[in-house]
Amino acid sequence: MTEQVTDSTCALLVSAKASGTPLTVLTHVTDSHHGVDNQAFEAPQEDNVSITSSTNATSEKGSGCTMRVFIVVVVVLLVTWIAVDTVQRPEQLISLAGICMFVLISFIFSAHRSAVSWRPVVWGFGLQFCIGLFVIRTEPGLIAFQWLGEQVQALPIVIFFSSVMSVLYFLGLMQWLIVKTEAPLLIRPYLKDMTKSEIHAVMTGGFATIAGSVMGAFISFGIDASSLISASVMAAPCALAISKLVYPETEESSIKSEKEIKVSCGDERNILEAASSGASASIGLVANIAVNLIAFLAILEFINAALTWLGGMVGYPSISFQLICSYVFMPVAFMMGIPYEESFIVAELIGTKLFLNEFLAYEKLAELKKHRLDGLDEVIGGERQWISGSSLFLLWTA
Repeated sequence: MTEQVTDSTCALLVSAKASGTPLTVLTHVTDSHHGVDNQAFEAPQEDNVSITSSTNATSEKGSGCTMRVFIVVVVVLLVTWIAVDTVQRPEQLISLAGICMFVLISFIFSAHRSAVSWRPVVWGFGLQFCIGLFVIRTEPGLIAFQWLGEQVQALPIVIFFSSVMSVLYFLGLMQWLIVKTEAPLLIRPYLKDMTKSEIHAVMTGGFATIAGSVMGAFISFGIDASSLISASVMAAPCALAISKLVYPETEESSIKSEKEIKVSCGDERNILEAASSGASASIGLVANIAVNLIAFLAILEFINAALTWLGGMVGYPSISFQLICSYVFMPVAFMMGIPYEESFIVAELIGTKLFLNEFLAYEKLAELKKHRLDGLDEVIGGERQWISGSSLFLLWTA
């Protein structure tokens, strides 16, 4: 009887394999009715698994081929668009070369070059390019950010921003677009479990963007609100791209799903309390801005006095911190797309922002903007009084 069962089972297996019927079902039926040992059917099941694996591999190969074709088409269209767009102003290609240079430098100094995943890098720069194209080259984007900037400038800036940020956090809206100082505070419960690459991404995003309340201070200096807001939005994906290029992921993250993340919305119980709390917090911010300006202006004067004294001993009494920065960071400013004749003064601002204080840099930038609007001569006494609008925007987005 057992031989008959085995023979009929084998016949069923051969027939099922030829017709494509799932072999695991037949095995289950045979086991339940005849008690045949599972080992007799291990080989046919392996054949079924190998067929499925082969099908999946073919599907993945086809998907990969389609993706490669898509990437090639996108690259060709992008190169064609850049060639057509820059034919009248080829100097715009300098900034493109600058991006390539910064990416190369970041890759060279990457902590783990062999572990770099280019997908987030490409996506980051791609998103920044698309957002910039929408903001700068399309009328809806330009109108939207100009309108937003006008609304911001209509109220006392620092107090307004601090209050609005508090309300947005209470509603949970700002958690979708976290910027600078607020970012580590919101994810503080998860910092102990984050990988080094994830922490690096948080820190890079903080330096690349502007905290909402501090943005209000910059606007109060006279910096264009719409440019600051659009720059902060554009910088976010690029910051992530550079972060993953400089410090790629080499560990396994303990956070596997978005459902595991719960971002705090603050301790306030309603919108009015959130607005009041934000306005009260702005008092300390205003005092902090004033103290920082006083302190770092004094430090800058001390450094320049010391450099003037040392320079006078060797026949260069006009040497200053700004002059040193203008030569050190001039190549960086030029590769950002700043015209050569303006790159030296822009390099001064970059050095001031990096080594001293960003408030001093933005205050000087606002002064340059005011001089241009007031119609001052471009150069007075050998010193440049203002820079072009395109250079101003590049600095706001830096």
